[in-house]
Formats: sequence, C-alpha cells, structure tokens
Amino acid sequence: MKTYLVRDGIAAEDTWTHVGDGEELPDDGGDAIVAEARWHASRSTFDRYPGRFGVRIAAATRPEPLAADFARFDLIAVEITNFMDGRVFSLGRLLRSRYHWTGELRACGCVLPDQAYFLKRVGFNTLEFDTQQRRKTALRALASFSVRYQGSEDAFALHRYR
Repeated sequence: MKTYLVRDGIAAEDTWTHVGDGEELPDDGGDAIVAEARWHASRSTFDRYPGRFGVRIAAATRPEPLAADFARFDLIAVEITNFMDGRVFSLGRLLRSRYHWTGELRACGCVLPDQAYFLKRVGFNTLEFDTQQRRKTALRALASFSVRYQGSEDAFALHRYR
C-alpha cells in the first residue's frame, strides 16, 4: 500500500517498508520497519541487517522495555489503531522528553489530518497518511497557527521569546 508522508512539515517520499511478522526483510537492505514483538523475538538477526532499521510500536506501549535498544533504531513508528486513543500524544512526549529520542518519530495507522498539528507539538516529526488528500489537508493544518502560548517539544512558550 502506498503511503503519503509529511516529514518535518513538508510532503516527502517514503523510503521505509513496513515488514509484517511473516514477511522477509527486503533483500536489497532497504529501510525496514518491524513490529516490536518481532524485534524482541529475533533481535540478533537484525545485527547483520545492512539497511536502516526501525520498530513499530502500539500507542499503548510502555517505552521502558525498548529504551536500552533505542541506539539500534533509526526510526520509531507509533501505530494509531483508533483515532480516539489519546495515548499516542503522551507516548510521543515521553519518547522525546524523558527518553531523549532524537531520531525519526513517525505516526502511522489511523492518523487524521486534524491531529497533525498536535502530533507535531508532542514530538512527531513524520506523519503517514493513506491518501494524498489527507496529506494535503494535514499540510494546511500544520500551517494553521503561527503563535504558541504553551511550550512543547517543537517550540518554546511565547513568553520565552521576550
């Protein structure tokens, strides 16, 4: 399935492949994203993987079990299975502020354009959409506010600029 990305506020091409649990990793050593369960079950096989590597976790995931392995990942993809699940926002904030994740943090799955601005505010720098129209709407949503009163992962609070 083709995905449409917004990375760092602009439309981007996706070089990553979501690899299912029963699927083989790309032969060419391309960028691969695997589920957290697969990572835990066969982490030693990824030591020899020549391409970039990322892990896909659920919005309900507690990051502590993965924290020791963060240096091995180039990307963390948080899968949103229900657009009403607000845990994704807490998880994004935790990964950036408490665990100091500096790599690509991607929201995937049931990502709505209405959530784009708020996902960016808590630390997501890449958003994955299933249609080009949703990506276009998300790009407009990201540009909807020019001033922020509250501090966040993407900007200081307004009073800190004075």
